[in-house]
Amino acid sequence: MRVVGITGNYFCPDRIGAPSPMGAYYLCAEYWHALLREPILPWYMPYTQDMNLLTEYSRRLDALVLTGGFDIPSHWYGGDKNLDALCTIDSQRADMEIKLLSLVWGKIPILGICLGMQMVNVFCGGTIWQDLPTQCPETSGHSLSKKNPDLLAHLVTLKHGSHLEKVMQTQKFMVNSSHHQAIRAVGKGLLVNALSEDQVIEGIETTDGSFLGVQWHPESLNAQEQKSLFTWIAGR
Repeated sequence: MRVVGITGNYFCPDRIGAPSPMGAYYLCAEYWHALLREPILPWYMPYTQDMNLLTEYSRRLDALVLTGGFDIPSHWYGGDKNLDALCTIDSQRADMEIKLLSLVWGKIPILGICLGMQMVNVFCGGTIWQDLPTQCPETSGHSLSKKNPDLLAHLVTLKHGSHLEKVMQTQKFMVNSSHHQAIRAVGKGLLVNALSEDQVIEGIETTDGSFLGVQWHPESLNAQEQKSLFTWIAGR
């Protein structure tokens, strides 16, 4: 059975409602259910900086899903420290995923969702808009689905002939949207494959199609083209 690794998030112990004095690692249920529809073994990976453990993960994974989450520390992409106050930084996750990507990049298929796509872009030397409302005030609607993950927020158009279009078998569709950051400059070896109507980058991929990244949250949508992303990472 194909083993697909999946990353998640951390519930800080000082957050209201923390289930433990040590905090809690968690994975939003939508990702789990989306993967369980496929004939695979999903393998959730809590945070670790242990390279021996990460190396063992990398040896056993057939594919990887990098999920949505909080914000990447600005030092990873030369961002503006003055804008960090507008961000919810997750340094431990960013450090882990950069290390994990260094072990698996180019070796297994990877699906990046929202933050996961941004992490790959930073790993490849790209940059991030730290706060769209502040830095790109002409954009709008990209945080509309924060409280309602199935709320369709805006249209996305896929680049004709892209690997993403081949996987999703359509070129235009409405998506949910719950991000305040976005890709600014695309990293080395990556291509833009999707844009919103206000020209925010909504998807990236590698030329060989081994990596696909999307800015929206397909795990929360029931449309067939969204489910196809998980079918793709499952190797079907």
